[in-house]
Amino acid sequence: VLYKGEWRGCAVAIKKPVDPRAATDPALKMDFQKEIDALSVCRHPNIVLLMGACLRPPNLCMVFEWCAGGSLRALVYSSADLRWDQQIKIAIGVASGLAFLHTGSPAIIHRDIKPENVLLDESRTVAKLCDFGLSIHVSEASEVRADSGTPMYMAPELYRGETASLSSDVYALGVTLNEVIAREAPFGGMDVADIRQKVVGGSRPNVSLTCPRQMGKLVKDMWAPSGGARPSAVECLKLLRGLKDAG
Repeated sequence: VLYKGEWRGCAVAIKKPVDPRAATDPALKMDFQKEIDALSVCRHPNIVLLMGACLRPPNLCMVFEWCAGGSLRALVYSSADLRWDQQIKIAIGVASGLAFLHTGSPAIIHRDIKPENVLLDESRTVAKLCDFGLSIHVSEASEVRADSGTPMYMAPELYRGETASLSSDVYALGVTLNEVIAREAPFGGMDVADIRQKVVGGSRPNVSLTCPRQMGKLVKDMWAPSGGARPSAVECLKLLRGLKDAG
């Protein structure tokens, strides 16, 4: 649950656990602590800044910088203009944040990349990854459920029960970037069983007719059936920067 507040004269976002048992349930409190631990070492312009936290029941909370532009999802489904120059800046920001996570020591798998988990600054051109509740270190991947995440953005290997990986994050990034350009929900109206069948069978969301050709190719590479065939987040970032420079 998110609230807007003020801390040391600055506007901040205050996140409290959705489940009120988190203050007393050891497992839920540990999940909250894990998110704090993950974010406390992530200092990057494209990752939402954790400014403070309280682990003393019943006041469990995290305090973040306030992102005045709201979520990327809200922008995508608003009536506001969303031109290519803005889309590519947002895409570069999300890819930059993800590349930072993937090249850290240890590397972090976000596991829930989607427009809802991307926040924007006041100009709505600087994107920041948020919500690290499902994030794990690469070394932990075999110890957690493969099917955690949001169904529309889950890679086919996750539906098959394989472990999450850096490439499954890249798949989700590809679906997210296509959604930003198309302004259309992936697999809209389908239930989880239908989405699973489609994704495992090789179906993907429609690439928008307005999508630049090279961007469309990159998105398709990012959601390739095999994780090994997908570009890394660093490679995606490089290609996106090239697309921006090319205009």
